[in-house]
Amino acid sequence: MLLLLLAAISPYKVCAQDTVSEILLFQSDSSYTMALTGSEGWKMITSPANDLTFSDLGLRMQGIPGSAFPNSWSSIYYWDEKKGEFLIPRSTRESIHPAQGYMIYVFEDDELKQEGIQGGFPKSLKINRPIQLNNAHVELTATDHNDNGRIDGKEGWNLIANPFATEISVAKVIEQLQQIDQHVSPHVWVWKPDAGNGNGQFIILREGSTLAPLQSFWVRYLTPGLDAVFPMDHSMLEADQRDRERDLPNLRETTLKLKLSRNSQYDSYNLTFSEEGSIDMDYGDAFKLFSMKEDALNLFGSIGGSSYLALNMLPDQLDARMEIPIHFTAEEEDRGEFTFTWEDLEDLPAGWQVMLTDKASGTQIDLRNNDRYSFYHNTDVEPSPAGDDTPDLFEDDGIVSRFLLTIDPGTASLQTAEEQPQAVQFNPNYPNPFNPTTTISFELQERAHITLSVWNYVGQKVATLIDEVREVGEHRIVWNAANMPSGFYIAKLEIGEKTFVRKMTLIK
Repeated sequence: MLLLLLAAISPYKVCAQDTVSEILLFQSDSSYTMALTGSEGWKMITSPANDLTFSDLGLRMQGIPGSAFPNSWSSIYYWDEKKGEFLIPRSTRESIHPAQGYMIYVFEDDELKQEGIQGGFPKSLKINRPIQLNNAHVELTATDHNDNGRIDGKEGWNLIANPFATEISVAKVIEQLQQIDQHVSPHVWVWKPDAGNGNGQFIILREGSTLAPLQSFWVRYLTPGLDAVFPMDHSMLEADQRDRERDLPNLRETTLKLKLSRNSQYDSYNLTFSEEGSIDMDYGDAFKLFSMKEDALNLFGSIGGSSYLALNMLPDQLDARMEIPIHFTAEEEDRGEFTFTWEDLEDLPAGWQVMLTDKASGTQIDLRNNDRYSFYHNTDVEPSPAGDDTPDLFEDDGIVSRFLLTIDPGTASLQTAEEQPQAVQFNPNYPNPFNPTTTISFELQERAHITLSVWNYVGQKVATLIDEVREVGEHRIVWNAANMPSGFYIAKLEIGEKTFVRKMTLIK
């Protein structure tokens, strides 16, 4: 019946990014219907009218005076940057500030005391009043709570919203934010509960994106002491056809995507390389907001020992080895298996070496020659205080990095066989696949000291076949892998400062 109702009214504006927004706004005569799609969980929304109260939404609420269960955990929060904490409304009769962002937990069952599920999704919220908002305003602050002279941790984050009945342009929002203060991150963060195969992630949007009507989103200022008002003018922010037609930024296009999964769910940390990038913080870096779902994975890198990043933009011409601490959190207390995978390494210069080090086990994994790494980890999470269900989105200085991502562009970096210099030819081993022996051969154009070694799937050296000076000409050596398990192996040939590799497959 609800679907028939939505079909009977015409959409006023529907967000083009329906994979991000779970809000649809429909017009019927002088009233509006707001439809919430998806499933039970946190939604980031706001009000389309000045005098709308939380009770006017008609949603099941709890943890707020006037709700059915006022002593339970709260289903509505908004963020107070000056206090550095989430707050709850004083009453269900409190008015909703149209430009203020809210996180509202929407239950599938509207009537808990009745048998069965009452309501379900989508939910239709009737707004019996005209929406004539053309202007709104919201306070923006960046408070240095710990007086260390910089914005870090949960400081500088502001939860605001699109209060209009049409899409607004992310590029125009950022432009207006920069007019208030240039030191603002050029991104907005929106909640996508089904991202990461249900893990839930805050998706990073940049120029070329649009924000749905009534969509709440996060922005972050980095100037300590900032206290300003953002005058939201509909005529200055409304998305035009160009905004809707431009390709959206997509994190899958980054040069290196590191994914951590547990069962089917995953989170990712992304690196991109640009001539505008730098080793230190730069405008292309995007901070990490943690998932709002219980038992979710959170994967992120750090820079400068303080800032946690979901996206790190680095220079495309690295001139020195760099190491990036990799962190993760998981709320599951039981010991479980986690798996790293990675994508898009083919976009990196062939001479760059990329390694992942597991500091707990001492294992080094060469990302070019492997496609995954699994490990066991006991999260040993301390339980939250009773009744404390406040979303925890921000970085925690106590998180220890178990992993280290190393990118080495030096002359000793790996090269493919196609890019080998004329002075040496590293031939494919034969047979390949093999059982249990294979012949590895190479040709030298000049006398040189060479090292030939074999490495396993997780980056451990299993054999050194040659470590001596060899003369000009062809050289062959047979490797007997009778005592090795089936799997992938890497033959590594080192001559001076150059290293060459070949993949080999042992099948028993």
